[in-house]
Amino acid sequence: MPDAQKAADYARQNAQQKSTGYCARYVANALEYGGFKFTRQSSAYMYRSNNTLTDMGFKSISGGPFQKGDIYVEDKTSTHPDGHIAIYDGNNWVSDFVQKTSCVHSKDPGKNYYYRYN
Repeated sequence: MPDAQKAADYARQNAQQKSTGYCARYVANALEYGGFKFTRQSSAYMYRSNNTLTDMGFKSISGGPFQKGDIYVEDKTSTHPDGHIAIYDGNNWVSDFVQKTSCVHSKDPGKNYYYRYN
């Protein structure tokens, strides 16, 4: 059975010191480690727009308080054509690195969405 908390632990353990630009790859690796089955997407925002998260059993939530294993997706913009994705480890949002906030694009952020596995 898929385990979003196990995925969050994996993300934290495999996070880099700073962004590598591969948030979608790192979060996908974590989700696979957590037992989720899905088709990898080429861009972070596509995990929302192609219904990949909802097909895995994640449900849209309006915001916090956040729980370990919640997912954040940011839509693409002209300056961030891949958007962004991260998973909450219980303390921090983690993508390819441990973030200070869920949104890492302070300039020109895309619309954001939060998901929780049920």
